[in-house]
Amino acid sequence: QVLRSCCALPELREHPGLLDSLQERARQLVPEACPHSLSLIVNCCAKLQARDVPLLTQIAKAITPRVSEFGPQSLAMTAHGFAKLEIRSEILFYLLAGEIVEKLPLFSGQGVGMVLGAYGKLGINNARLVQACQKQARSLADELT
Repeated sequence: QVLRSCCALPELREHPGLLDSLQERARQLVPEACPHSLSLIVNCCAKLQARDVPLLTQIAKAITPRVSEFGPQSLAMTAHGFAKLEIRSEILFYLLAGEIVEKLPLFSGQGVGMVLGAYGKLGINNARLVQACQKQARSLADELT
């Protein structure tokens, strides 16, 4: 929660040592963190432009065996956060893509956009994911008309 507050309040971002302390605490919490918490940590790092590679590597390793536990919002935020920080992990993004395709009918338009933006920013071409996103976008458009 404190890390999220740092995202919102510029004066906290500028506090000497606070971000380092929070990142260290996040490293301690990663092994026990739920999927949504992992995605929030990635998202906060992205908002703060805190490219803490050891922390993000630890998170990627924690996600890998548990990717099936991630919901649509957590999947989109994770992909978006890693992309915003320009951290390209082929294995992570391959696993995320597989899970995203499975859960795509549950995604909002914003989630689809975040996913496509993330893969596009990193130049990761996954034809199956793009086709599924196109299908979901058409479905969402049909709901609006």
